Amino acid sequence: MKSWIVSILALVCILGLVGCNNRTMDYIIENEPSIIGIVEEMHDNLITVYINTEDYPNEENC
Repeated sequence: MKSWIVSILALVCILGLVGCNNRTMDYIIENEPSIIGIVEEMHDNLITVYINTEDYPNEENC
């Protein structure tokens, strides 16, 4: 009986995780917040971007 409960809980968790990643790149580009800036450096795991903060309130830095 315990194995059935564990199996059902595992199945629910797996199905829940599969449904979480249903956003496409087009959806992310259209709906997620973005920044506007100039790419200064690019590395394998790092991108440095200069962000113009003149339009931000109090010209805050990010």
